[in-house]
Amino acid sequence: MNLKESLELNLAMILDESYYEHESKIFVEDLISYLPSLQRRVIKEKFLYGYSYKEIGDRLNIS
Repeated sequence: MNLKESLELNLAMILDESYYEHESKIFVEDLISYLPSLQRRVIKEKFLYGYSYKEIGDRLNIS
């Protein structure tokens, strides 16, 4: 395999991974939308905003 073929193969793999990453994100967001509001908020605060579980509990007055 020459350099050009290797680069083309690597680019194809990167594009393929980006596509599946994007599709996975849409799928997860869709699933999260079915959760009750409090559960959605906990997930967003943990994984989008990086709050600890303790901080989330304090912010939402839950344990």
